[in-house]
Amino acid sequence: MHPKDIVFSVNEYDSDGDATDKGVFLHFGETRVKAADSIDDFRSIVQHMNAMVREIEENYTQTL
Repeated sequence: MHPKDIVFSVNEYDSDGDATDKGVFLHFGETRVKAADSIDDFRSIVQHMNAMVREIEENYTQTL
């Protein structure tokens, strides 16, 4: 999957248009994951992911 194929949505709505679950959702093809309850939580997740890059680079011995 290309990184630009990952998209997002905000909140989940029922058929009447009422919010049923508030948060930030990431879509990976057919898979949807609730990533955070708020934009502030999502910012924290992005920072955490960025910190993980260094550790992955240090521990991943093969070229992608």
